[in-house]
Amino acid sequence: MKKVLGVLLAMALTVGAFAGLTILSASAQAALVEGQSLTEDFEGNTNTYFSAQGIAGNGTSEVVNTQKHDGEYALKFSGGINAWDMPGLNGDAVRKVVNGQAGNYRFHAWVYFETMPSDDTTGLSLLFRGTQDVIITGNNNIPFGTSNEGDGTRATIEQGKWIEVTYTCALTETQAKDSALSISFDSMGKESVFYIDDVTFEKIAEEVAVKEVVNGDAENGTTGWSTFMGGSVEQVSGGANGTANAIKFTPDGEKNEYQTIAFDFGPAIIQDEAKGYAGAGAGEYTISFWAKTDSPKPENTKFKVVLNSKKHVDAKDGQISGIEGDGYVNSYITTSTVVELTDQWQKFEANVTISEAYLKTIKALYDAGNTNAYELILRLDGAGANYAFGTTGALTLFPYYVDEAAIAVAGGEQPGGGDEEVTEVQGVTVKVTSADEGAAVYVKFDKFAGHLKNGKMTVKIHNTGTSEIKLILEARLNDSKWTTVKAGEAVTIAAGKVATLTIDCPDKMTSLVDSKEYVPFMLLKIEGAKAGDQFTVYGFTRETMETQKPVSTITTGKASLEYGTTTKACPTGDAAPVAILAIAAAACVMLGLVVAVKKKKETVG
Repeated sequence: MKKVLGVLLAMALTVGAFAGLTILSASAQAALVEGQSLTEDFEGNTNTYFSAQGIAGNGTSEVVNTQKHDGEYALKFSGGINAWDMPGLNGDAVRKVVNGQAGNYRFHAWVYFETMPSDDTTGLSLLFRGTQDVIITGNNNIPFGTSNEGDGTRATIEQGKWIEVTYTCALTETQAKDSALSISFDSMGKESVFYIDDVTFEKIAEEVAVKEVVNGDAENGTTGWSTFMGGSVEQVSGGANGTANAIKFTPDGEKNEYQTIAFDFGPAIIQDEAKGYAGAGAGEYTISFWAKTDSPKPENTKFKVVLNSKKHVDAKDGQISGIEGDGYVNSYITTSTVVELTDQWQKFEANVTISEAYLKTIKALYDAGNTNAYELILRLDGAGANYAFGTTGALTLFPYYVDEAAIAVAGGEQPGGGDEEVTEVQGVTVKVTSADEGAAVYVKFDKFAGHLKNGKMTVKIHNTGTSEIKLILEARLNDSKWTTVKAGEAVTIAAGKVATLTIDCPDKMTSLVDSKEYVPFMLLKIEGAKAGDQFTVYGFTRETMETQKPVSTITTGKASLEYGTTTKACPTGDAAPVAILAIAAAACVMLGLVVAVKKKKETVG
């Protein structure tokens, strides 16, 4: 997390300018993002967030350069009389990070005990402190838990050694709103002398499973399939295109002409990370499916292809009854495609345009308590005198079969296959061509756009290699220290699979290093990088993918990477595992950037 010596940095940047390499010298510095996190490494001989004395006023904190975990400075504490005479994060900073939010919190730091406590205590505790009977009944503090020690609350400390400590604690809403909330170390303050460095305190993001379009091939029962306005569905044998199964839709007697099979494409479209939706958002899509009737086929088998929210509403003059605001549209989109079924399997395709106004409408309906609004279904509309199911009083209902339902961003990998070449860029490809064992490999996506909005940084990663990869998504500021805004957890992605990586990240942030406002850039760490690792990153705007390219940073060992772009859309639904992918010229334009740099070990924070 610390800076490299100035002369080495200058030399490294000279090499970087020649070889396309940027060296990570990033000190986290002191930085606080309200409701999210703070970092403190005492660089610049400053102490922004730690108390100047112990919790009871005994002892003194001071920034020194005589002992440090990394970089130039650390915080030294000495003069404690009692076990609880220890420093901590000041209450104002803690309350800004917590911001009244219930949830799980993590504290991470490095500590070094030059002199152990005179009472021979070797376990270091961390406490949330607050108001008596508010923070917890009968007490004014609650302990963090830690994995550093068997009893779960104390980290085991050894004299004369830097020890990495990590603590976690859950707060209720009442505790999070305590006006006296603060954090302090505990239990090892009696006449000890110790140092603190590289501190991070953050709210742990809730783990929300990312929803996917599932079972379009009808091989897993009726999962993903349902009905709309009546009827029933069941899995039957004999699927389309030689597959094992399909879904049979049977109307309800003489109920109505609007009833239809329904297959949920919502996860491919809706963007609401907090609810597990990481779709592609507004744009052009291609829907495909196979369908047929029983034999002999009915006289009229024409259906309109509709994308329909299960919360079916009409907008009038941009407004929807019971929903505040305006600018709304109907919650259904009737495509220009009309299909005519036969008693033999046929494949059909329909293009649909998803507008920002449509997504705004669906979000407003969902926020109003209509949780089925996010179910954006394939609907076969047979209502009308010239269509399959007729009209009220003259219904002509019959069962039909559907299989192999899929959706793709138009201009990407088309569901129809076909020979037409698609040239619009969809994603950025990354390939590791060589890597030393233990090499620390990072990929910087600077000046890319589209992946940062609504307070989150989000991309999709498709592992196109033959073995699993492990990636960490980070947001940084492009100041002289590459200040860390947020770092996510390591995510393992199996070969052929797609994962969504997302972290909380403001759209803009002012650096404490130079007081300038920056748009955070994206940094991907490839943990355990090895030759043959390759993946595609989706989520950037086409314009930036066509004008920008990533930059490699190798801070330990030696590695080489190649970058390019692809016209293949990110797989949705039941993406089959990918074996070795030969990136064809029509699908991937290699940028030819190869970086091979060897340098001494540096820590990237």
